[in-house]
Amino acid sequence: MFSELKKKVERYSADDKLAMQQRAIDEARVAQALEMGGALRRGREEVRADERVAIARRMAGEGLEEDFICRVLKVTPQELERMLA
Repeated sequence: MFSELKKKVERYSADDKLAMQQRAIDEARVAQALEMGGALRRGREEVRADERVAIARRMAGEGLEEDFICRVLKVTPQELERMLA
């Protein structure tokens, strides 16, 4: 397996056109991986935001004071109002 890889590297290194094509493929793969990582991160942030809303609603439903909920969740009263709307 390694000898095949070595031959491929040598072939691509000797041919500028093949090297450029491989570089383009590698750059596209990196770009795709970065894009997927960003999408995963945005997805996690959206889940966290949804969880915070659910927690705020449960706390308010239990009759806890809004200023207490704001301190616990580290949100402003205006943000809390939007969460509870």
